[in-house]
Amino acid sequence: MPWITLIGSLRLWIRLTETVDKEIELNVCGLEPPEPMERVLDAISLMGPNQRLRMVIDREPRPLYRILDNNGFAHETRARSDYLYEILIWHKV
Repeated sequence: MPWITLIGSLRLWIRLTETVDKEIELNVCGLEPPEPMERVLDAISLMGPNQRLRMVIDREPRPLYRILDNNGFAHETRARSDYLYEILIWHKV
């Protein structure tokens, strides 16, 4: 499975999973604010038009939703049984 490293002030590993469209998986559980927000914004800046980002986080990132809405992204949030949140993010059509 391929891995991408974002080089610069932030080093971040994201896993590309093979789906119909490429999906970026980003787990930011346990990170303190603002690091989860910084990482998701860096990750979506790399997304192609047919890619999606699946973010897993240990709290609901409410401030992120407005940023996504205002910047051409759609999102869907699911509360998991393990008390984590899974947010799927994609480009609006």
